[in-house]
Amino acid sequence: MSKQDVRKEQIALLRFEKQLVEMGKTLATSEAIARSTDAKLDTDKSSMAFEEMKSALLNLAEITEKAHDSLMNEASNKGGITLKQINKHGPWTRIKSQFSIS
Repeated sequence: MSKQDVRKEQIALLRFEKQLVEMGKTLATSEAIARSTDAKLDTDKSSMAFEEMKSALLNLAEITEKAHDSLMNEASNKGGITLKQINKHGPWTRIKSQFSIS
């Protein structure tokens, strides 16, 4: 019986996680712009939109991290072939830190 090799799937997930982290960096820098826009227009719509995007990104990162963990656990339990864990912190933790969320 051959072992399941999930390295290809892991690489795809790692690339996607990297993109999520980069999106987090970009979004984090736009928070000040949203606040400034709201102040100039005397509204809170930009900040509300920013918070919705941040929440969606954090949710996606958390789900992606769980999917990656699940893939690793499933493969490990079945004696599959996996990459060694490189990052101790998944995308959810890294994106939260960009927004100073504990």
